[in-house]
Amino acid sequence: ALQETKEERLQYFRAGKKLYDLRSKIAHGGEIKIDNETNIWNEKLALPIIAKKSCELLRKIIKDNLHQGASPQHLKHEFWEKRYFMIP
Repeated sequence: ALQETKEERLQYFRAGKKLYDLRSKIAHGGEIKIDNETNIWNEKLALPIIAKKSCELLRKIIKDNLHQGASPQHLKHEFWEKRYFMIP
């Protein structure tokens, strides 16, 4: 929801969902082979690369929103209305 365009929001949503599903599988004792590849960000990646890219993504999200300080845009009521209803 924090991305500017609906295309970016969809891309990040899908990647986040895949990452969460992968996390859930690991957290609940599922077996994952490190050398297997998983399709995330429209490319097949091995688990160590996925972990690295996930950390980079989290850093980017924090960096992109940290500059807003004590009053970030996403805490303003109209932010979510604009995002949900694609209002510029």
